[in-house]
Amino acid sequence: MEKLLEFARRARGDAYIAVKFRGDDWRFLPITNGGDLVVRPDDLGNAYTLEQLINKYMSKSLTEFLK
Repeated sequence: MEKLLEFARRARGDAYIAVKFRGDDWRFLPITNGGDLVVRPDDLGNAYTLEQLINKYMSKSLTEFLK
């Protein structure tokens, strides 16, 4: 987890993990701190679908990524 956060920090991006439970679509959880992570199906209420995640970044202008 620490390496993912370090990569995101250096790339000036956000860190996410992808989670898929049986019978469900992929969900993407934002990661903000290191350490152990346990994901339960109830935690997916805070997760993005792939479409939501793409829309989050596609709605930003290119200059926002250069800050």
